[in-house]
Amino acid sequence: MNKMEQEPFEKITQTQLMEYAQISGDLNPIHIDEGVAKELGYQTNFAHGMLILGLITRWVQDRYKSYQLSSINTRFISPIYKEESLYYSESIKESEVLDVEIISEKNIRKLIATVNLSKR
Repeated sequence: MNKMEQEPFEKITQTQLMEYAQISGDLNPIHIDEGVAKELGYQTNFAHGMLILGLITRWVQDRYKSYQLSSINTRFISPIYKEESLYYSESIKESEVLDVEIISEKNIRKLIATVNLSKR
């Protein structure tokens, strides 16, 4: 397996969370209200899953311009909190298949995904 180095991934901001909530219509307070998230036992409010999938899709498409993403199978392991420093790593599982991980600065695995690509 061809393992790549961890690279800094996008740090999610409160502005992004608010904008995504408005666009998607997902106004669940655990994503946009720090107080509510803390009352429910979380460190702070955290990203919508579909926001993160969109960022991963953009990341992969920017890296593999001669391919298109044909499917992504994702498992969220831990919330991706706002302002959390994140790192992206991938390994080539087989031709046109990537294993992707998003990991926090504290080395906590946040997400794993299998990304299937196809030639354009």
